[in-house]
Amino acid sequence: MARCKRPLIVATLLIGWCVLVWTQDPSIALDLRLARLDGAIAPEMVDDDVLLTYASDRRVHHVGAAFAHENFRTVHTFYRWRPFNGARPGTGGDLFFLAYPVPPGVERLEYRLVVDGVWMADPANPAARRDRDGTRLSLFEVPQHARPRPATPVAVAERRGVMRFVFEPGDPALGELESIYGRPAFLAHNRGLDVRVAGTFNRWDPFLHPLREDPARPGRYVAEIPVARGRHNYYFVVDGRRLVDPHNPHQRYHRDGYTVSTFAVP
Repeated sequence: MARCKRPLIVATLLIGWCVLVWTQDPSIALDLRLARLDGAIAPEMVDDDVLLTYASDRRVHHVGAAFAHENFRTVHTFYRWRPFNGARPGTGGDLFFLAYPVPPGVERLEYRLVVDGVWMADPANPAARRDRDGTRLSLFEVPQHARPRPATPVAVAERRGVMRFVFEPGDPALGELESIYGRPAFLAHNRGLDVRVAGTFNRWDPFLHPLREDPARPGRYVAEIPVARGRHNYYFVVDGRRLVDPHNPHQRYHRDGYTVSTFAVP
């Protein structure tokens, strides 16, 4: 009986662990990258975030990172990823990660880690410099192609809590559109389309918020929608086809297994 219970307990713990990580809203690419980690690595770009990692072969309670462009005033907490034995198998260490979104205008990250209250340079990152006080700072140069693109949808500045959604397929024959199931989507034309948006902000009802074609720019569809603060998921419904937003690089898995676009309202 005990042997039967053990796999069930392990499966339950694994599912709970996955749910905990997914609640932090990692991207699909981040999910895949974390699954391949077997130790701490030098910083790298994953989607629009910088992935920082820390591993220890002893028990650590808290890992954080503080950045020079924030004057080291904020410590961003890492998430505990999974147990890690490192060079000394049998010891009780852990592997931690932080997916840090690159702020607009920041081309170089200078940072330090804070591990159980002790400040240090990132041991997994060989790039570093010393400041005028002799403190060692870890460095990461943000690749040109990875610097933040304008977020979509965008807030309407003159109306608080209103987001502007834009769908503009361009040349529909190029196959640049993608369904929520990851398959290329082709349209016969880009004018006179029936475009709607469904998401967590309207209970996934595509009939509530149609997008109107801009008379001054045929083939461009726009809607301004009141949206509450927080994280939201959505997709477009174009002539009955459910498509992810081609202008929004931020995506995540829906609990039913398909992909949706995502954004946050601060």
